[in-house]
Amino acid sequence: MKFKTSFIIYTIASFLNAGVPFLLLPILTKLLPPEQYGVLTLYTVFIALFFPIISLNIMSPLQIAYTNLNQKEFASYFSSILSIPIVMFLFSIVFLTIFSTTLHQLSNVSLTMLYALPIILLFQVFPKLVTSVYQIKEQPIRYAIYQLSFAVMNISTTIYLLYAYNANWESRILAILFTNMFFTFIALFIFKRMDLYTKNLKKEYFTDAIKVGTPLIIHIVSAVLFQMSDRLFIQYFKGDYDLGVFAAGAQIGMIALIIQQAFTQAWLPYLFKNLKLNTLANKIKIVKLSYISIILFMIMPFIIELVSIPIFTFFIDKKYEYAQQYVFWVALGYAFLGIYKIFSGFILFKKKTSCLAWISLFSLIINFILNYLFINYYGTIGVAYATALTMMFFAIIVICIANRLFGLPWFYFSTFKGQK
Repeated sequence: MKFKTSFIIYTIASFLNAGVPFLLLPILTKLLPPEQYGVLTLYTVFIALFFPIISLNIMSPLQIAYTNLNQKEFASYFSSILSIPIVMFLFSIVFLTIFSTTLHQLSNVSLTMLYALPIILLFQVFPKLVTSVYQIKEQPIRYAIYQLSFAVMNISTTIYLLYAYNANWESRILAILFTNMFFTFIALFIFKRMDLYTKNLKKEYFTDAIKVGTPLIIHIVSAVLFQMSDRLFIQYFKGDYDLGVFAAGAQIGMIALIIQQAFTQAWLPYLFKNLKLNTLANKIKIVKLSYISIILFMIMPFIIELVSIPIFTFFIDKKYEYAQQYVFWVALGYAFLGIYKIFSGFILFKKKTSCLAWISLFSLIINFILNYLFINYYGTIGVAYATALTMMFFAIIVICIANRLFGLPWFYFSTFKGQK
């Protein structure tokens, strides 16, 4: 299937699934005061932050393995690494037992909901594995059907729990838990249909997944932290109310995040396939698509800013009206993240995951410093400035490294012009 077709399908599917918080925004802002919406935002930060640790990001080595192994070997690889998230789940329980009181005091999240976190994370792994397998097998239609079903249940369960019981932020989290539990059972059935279960387990596959995935924990956790650090700084310096208002605006800005996630799902299989062929024609195809993608990412924040005006006018509760000022800057940050995703794929193809880890850690440190300085100087919007600026640096560094690893013909058009 062509990249353009895959991208359109992945975009629609991503809007339906990753866009669930966006679709629920009018209901949540109507039923929840900013303080509760702030706590909900903080809990979803925890989910995003700890998921790479629970999963050990086994989706990434799985993508690389599929490129290099036949079907039988891939099934062995898949089965060999399934125990990793279960082992990490047990470690997370120990971690929570030690630090639960501290996390409770810092976040205002109840101990019950904190202990529910690793359960939610474990049940998230298997649905994400399904979508990863569909992605690497280049089956976007099946991917879209699965994501659409997931999104419908996620939204309907949330609405039911909000209206059937006392409307609070915990209703939304319970809906996430129930949806992931249900689709985990469906995932196990799909894996069987795909013949991905085998008794031929190999220690080297298990080791390879850990070797590739472990550096990516630092990379992804650092990336999540500096994507979400704005919320952490606002909660600490300004409180749950300001966090709730900011989160409502950020949710609109995160349309850019959904688009770049859809792009990545279509881009990585396309990139890996063309890099493996390693011909001049394939390299030029990569360069052309990279240029087009960069231009579209840079236009995107302005479009989202315009779209946000009627959204806030007609759909968002008045108590969140000041949230609109954050939309452009959040979208700009995710646009730079999209550019980073274009070039990080080159580094991932070379299995230089430790390089990505160090870049992410360095960017996180810069982001924390800028967040601290900007929130004190500019107020709440300062963290949006800081995150956008950090993501720009992040993208530039990765572009430089990717070009050192691959000598792609970025100025092929001038060469061809000279040959005429």
